[in-house]
Amino acid sequence: EQNRSQALEGRRLLCAALEIPEPAPEEMIASLASVPLPEGAPVPPWDGYYEDPVQTALIRRHRIEVPVTTHAGRHFVRVSVAGYTTEDDLLALEAALAALETD
Repeated sequence: EQNRSQALEGRRLLCAALEIPEPAPEEMIASLASVPLPEGAPVPPWDGYYEDPVQTALIRRHRIEVPVTTHAGRHFVRVSVAGYTTEDDLLALEAALAALETD
């Protein structure tokens, strides 16, 4: 239950920071959730390190490794928590995503 609570909190935090609605009902969330980046959000140039340029930028610029997928032209960041995930980890991801918009 702690992991689910953290996943929900992480999703709330990211959705608020990205100014997007939560994409699925809470009942559908367990210990991970996908959060879409806003439509039209800037995407860093791709350098081939990871398949997704957003994922590459997060690991190279911010040392944050999270799965990022693309579907129908939109990027989705997966928030996955475990017992060792802290609120600071989620806040760092929030700050890194915000920084991508200004880089």
